[in-house]
Amino acid sequence: MLALEALAAESDRRVLRRGEVLVREGDPSDRFFVVLSGRFTVHKGDPIGSVAEIAQGELVGEIGFFAGLPRTATVLAARDSIVLEISRNHFEKAAEALPNLREAVTISLARRFATQSPILSRLQKPANIRTLAIIAAGGSRISPVFIGHLQREFGAVTRAQFV
Repeated sequence: MLALEALAAESDRRVLRRGEVLVREGDPSDRFFVVLSGRFTVHKGDPIGSVAEIAQGELVGEIGFFAGLPRTATVLAARDSIVLEISRNHFEKAAEALPNLREAVTISLARRFATQSPILSRLQKPANIRTLAIIAAGGSRISPVFIGHLQREFGAVTRAQFV
């Protein structure tokens, strides 16, 4: 909870009405969001059918934000919602004040990957993925805690072997 409080102190609240776009596929990922209230739907390509839902307490846009990639999907407010809008500058200030903030976000990412992998595999043709590499970027090292969470989450839903 301290991580969210540190981010809240450095960030802005944004109110969205039902049907409003929070992020659009292909746009720059210069910020991410924490859903404070409401619900969102995630759309890939086709705006009619959603591929996922995002609820209170979940992150939106963090994958592109931390990977430095454009938005991977369009996210719409399914009902009136409030989010905490976190810019790169806000995140860096909060991370300086609270060193375990990066770990909290990493855990959230690992859980998202682990839970979304089975859902997406039912929606798309299987890709027969045999190898997944996690590589440190930007001169940082991969947290052993993150690796542990990744092993536990993927181990619960796959026959993954970790080397």
